[in-house]
Amino acid sequence: MQASKLRQRITIQSRIIVPSATGAPSGESVTDIATVWANIEPLSTRDVIQAKAAGSQATLRCTVRYRSDINSTMQVRYDNKIYNIDGDPLADKKSGKEHMTMLLVTT
Repeated sequence: MQASKLRQRITIQSRIIVPSATGAPSGESVTDIATVWANIEPLSTRDVIQAKAAGSQATLRCTVRYRSDINSTMQVRYDNKIYNIDGDPLADKKSGKEHMTMLLVTT
């Protein structure tokens, strides 16, 4: 992946359920995991139709350098908006360790 394609800064965040004094879940807390360079692009009309057919509401495609600590329970903050990661990130086709692509859904 060429570094020049990674032009947007995103923050990957993890949601943590905060327990009350009795141990019951009382709310959710968000922790920043990493701020990384990314390539954010809207899905094409064809991709949106395919995503909706599969039951997804994804609107953006986000490509970042490979990280093993990103999963579908996390969220992405970009341009003062929060997006959920739709499904597990997809690794690149060559080595699987160069970059990863995530589909993002507006919260």
